[in-house]
Amino acid sequence: MSAETGIAFSRTVASSLISQVQSRLFSPPVHLVFSPTATWPSNPRSSQSTPLRISILDSSFNPPTRAHVALLKYNKPSSLREYDAKLLLLSVRNPDKTLKPGDATFVQRLAMMTAIAKDLGDNTAVAIIDEPLFFGKGKSLAEFLRKRLGTSNAETPKLFVLDFLLGMDTLERVVSPKYYIPNPSLTASSPETAAAMRSALLTFVSSPPDGHNCRIICARRDPHSYPQLVVEDDQSSPLMHAEDFIASGHITMMDIGSTEQTFSSSQVRKLVASGAASEWEKMVPESVAKFIHDETLYRS
Repeated sequence: MSAETGIAFSRTVASSLISQVQSRLFSPPVHLVFSPTATWPSNPRSSQSTPLRISILDSSFNPPTRAHVALLKYNKPSSLREYDAKLLLLSVRNPDKTLKPGDATFVQRLAMMTAIAKDLGDNTAVAIIDEPLFFGKGKSLAEFLRKRLGTSNAETPKLFVLDFLLGMDTLERVVSPKYYIPNPSLTASSPETAAAMRSALLTFVSSPPDGHNCRIICARRDPHSYPQLVVEDDQSSPLMHAEDFIASGHITMMDIGSTEQTFSSSQVRKLVASGAASEWEKMVPESVAKFIHDETLYRS
């Protein structure tokens, strides 16, 4: 792939970029490792008078599954146009997950993500980011895209809209107070923590110049669970703190296939380790299955 047509994926370059992003040599700490065109996320069909619509799938991709692909293929409601661009995003810093023996390396995951991006088309790129929390990811991606598109908030107040595609487990973490504790003397149940979380989420979804213009679109575990996402007056509901954002439309639900919604990366890893190829191969795209075999991943 030439510079005119985009960024070609290279394991050597990706490894170097991961080190540089982790060392915070880039500001913001985001970098593309694959793009289909030199002008991504711009798209020839994009309207100059409306914001770019970009969908972002942020996951550990260990490995990518058909559930990930189903999320990426999410179709916008008929009232909205298709996405101008899509992004597979790998965080090289995760507050809940660390690399374990037998896991795919970050470079291997990026190789699998690139294979999916090429299979999918749809102006899909792959990037790395050194931000553990969604609020930080929204802020860094907004800054990265403003720089890449050569404009500022003041010049184009609504340059792009970012839709984060995720599963219910991830949504529950996004709205969990424990990730927003403002200082060590406080707890997740402190009123100050609740206020800090609400402030962060409001900035995440608000329009520029005060916010990052992000939305969350979450795949339901059970297609019959919506609209009863939050049990009224149930203070133990993990989505209790998301009620206002669901009501305002900043967090919406979608359905993926009933089969795909049962697939998980951890299940694939266990099945690979057990030698059940006939089971796990149907849970991942063909290009990913080939990569797992070629690299002898998840065998231990």
